[in-house]
Amino acid sequence: MRVILLVSAMALGSVLPAMAQNTPAVDLAGGYSFLRDQEAEVNMHGWLASIGINLNSSVGLVGEIGRNTKSFETAGIEFLEVGANTFMGGLRFASYASSTIAPFAQGLFGATKLEGNLLGLSEEVTEISVQP
Repeated sequence: MRVILLVSAMALGSVLPAMAQNTPAVDLAGGYSFLRDQEAEVNMHGWLASIGINLNSSVGLVGEIGRNTKSFETAGIEFLEVGANTFMGGLRFASYASSTIAPFAQGLFGATKLEGNLLGLSEEVTEISVQP
């Protein structure tokens, strides 16, 4: 009986570490985005989409796009709309030690295209962006 328990425990113990070593080749993400402009004191809501390609068990390349917008209106008439489109890329450092949670840190660099439309008059500017 002891031998069966010992062999069973060894078999179960050898399976768990092997399961935790699986690193996905690709990570996909999408979701809600909140952007705050400190100077203008404006909150913008939007979305983001991201793809990560894992080079090994802890380092991957990431690409991310997003859009945030805010509309201003008076008496039911929209007179100003502002938006920010982000196009970013960089490195992600992750730990896949657990099969349920993968903590990560990433640094992204790219461009943000800011748009404004005031009563039909449009203005655009593109700036370099950093997202730690």
